[in-house]
Amino acid sequence: MSSMFERVKNYRALLREIRRIMDTPEAENGKKLIEIGIDDPSSMLSGYSVAGEPILSSEAADFILRSVDGIMDEDGFRFVIKAPGITEEQKDAIRMAVPNYFHFEFLSQAREMTRNTWASVAMVLVSAALFGVNIFLKSRGIGEIWNSMLDVMAWVFLWEATDLVFLRRPVLRHSQRKNEELIKSEFVFLGAPASEG
Repeated sequence: MSSMFERVKNYRALLREIRRIMDTPEAENGKKLIEIGIDDPSSMLSGYSVAGEPILSSEAADFILRSVDGIMDEDGFRFVIKAPGITEEQKDAIRMAVPNYFHFEFLSQAREMTRNTWASVAMVLVSAALFGVNIFLKSRGIGEIWNSMLDVMAWVFLWEATDLVFLRRPVLRHSQRKNEELIKSEFVFLGAPASEG
């Protein structure tokens, strides 16, 4: 029993240490300050683009999302990117690529939320219809097996609608807020310029 309490105590101490290490300082403008080191600035950009606009690579986007995981800041973040040899063109491309990528993500999540809303409405209507058919069949004394099957199907549709609205929608909304914060972020680059020639 004492070993369990010891493990809980160690776990809490570890959490405190991680929070201390991960405590995010604020920049002078009040935005959360996130420092990122990059060996190869070109790896930040995807080889693909939409309408000629640069977009982050999925690996860079995933890294940025992980670097701000658990940190909320309505004003966005201030990323200090340490990248030796970065050119002005790469800086400008990265400054454009970040909001482009997270705008696409935001729109994708908005479409998914709309689809989920319509799907949940349809599922509630199907569920109501199944309950109605079940009540009708019960009033006519028709088959106990059919009543049980329709009852289960109606509850499954109702649960799926509830899942879409009350469980998945908040997760998508949280992701959208995170994307909004990343769209508002600013980028400062540190590093010696690339040598010419």
